[in-house]
Amino acid sequence: PIAALTVLCLLTLAKNQYFLTGVVLGLAFLTKRNAYLLAPPILLIIAYYSNRDVKKVVVRSLTLGIPLVLLTAPDFYFRYSNFGNPVPMPSNLTQESKALYAFDGNIQLYDIGHIIANPVSIVKSFGIVLLISIGAYLLFRKYGRKDIFLGIPILSYVVLAFYLSGGNLLDRYLSPILGPLAIIGAIGFSSFRSKYLRYILIAGCILQFASASVFTYVHRRIPSGTKQGYAFIRNNTPTDAKIMCTKNALALHAERVAMWSTYASLAELPYLFWDASEEEALEILEKYNIEYIFVEKDRIYDDREVNHLGGYPESFLAKQSTWPSFELVFDNESIGIWKITRSPS
Repeated sequence: PIAALTVLCLLTLAKNQYFLTGVVLGLAFLTKRNAYLLAPPILLIIAYYSNRDVKKVVVRSLTLGIPLVLLTAPDFYFRYSNFGNPVPMPSNLTQESKALYAFDGNIQLYDIGHIIANPVSIVKSFGIVLLISIGAYLLFRKYGRKDIFLGIPILSYVVLAFYLSGGNLLDRYLSPILGPLAIIGAIGFSSFRSKYLRYILIAGCILQFASASVFTYVHRRIPSGTKQGYAFIRNNTPTDAKIMCTKNALALHAERVAMWSTYASLAELPYLFWDASEEEALEILEKYNIEYIFVEKDRIYDDREVNHLGGYPESFLAKQSTWPSFELVFDNESIGIWKITRSPS
């Protein structure tokens, strides 16, 4: 939806329908919060195409801004009232969320969509055909004033996303600019004169769609062992129980709160994994009212060389298994569930 809303936003902007642009941009804000980063480039476009007429810039910006504010103000107020920050960033830890214990070791960001650490993710997410077409646009296009209309939102968004993510830009963060990138790709595709090359690229699109569909179907299926783990949590824990778990799917399938290393969750997770004693681990888990640890066995990794928070380190599970206060209450080929049996002394 966010990609379609971005295209609609740019379409109304191109037609000078600034009120509608504000409405669509507001819907984009409510759909996905990284759409906030579209606001600065849209204002840049308005300024650029107003030919240095300050009055036009002000009037057009206000015409866009009024419906935008009216649509998003209730959501901002709700987030401010409940979370304290309507535009949360990973570094904005509230006083309550700051760690009890500091971890001095090195943590490597773990995400298969990390563009710098794993550049192949761009190919997997966007597809080789789109990237080839964008390359053709960049190499063969005779640029004009109209190209700036697409260039400003793409370049501005990428720069802002890269900066605000601290350099940890993930491929999924780029979803708001997929529409403009597809338009550029279409222009680049049209520059290929060979019909055979076009047929090959079209066949590549079809193949990519088919392979992505199969991949999604296979990898989104929940193994029977995991379903059993979800059922155990659902049937044997209080409805308000908080579960330490790497995947938010637990909240959907087990109807319990899943907690991990987000800005509003376990700030002490690195210390818990690699430094904490049993008593310190109990203090950390009690702080967040965590009663169970849900271990997906496909997310256990050897941490002798690399430490990251994308799963459970083997060293943590090894020491946890020796702690009397942590009881293994469920175990199968896919899932292990540990119950915290006492509070810290």
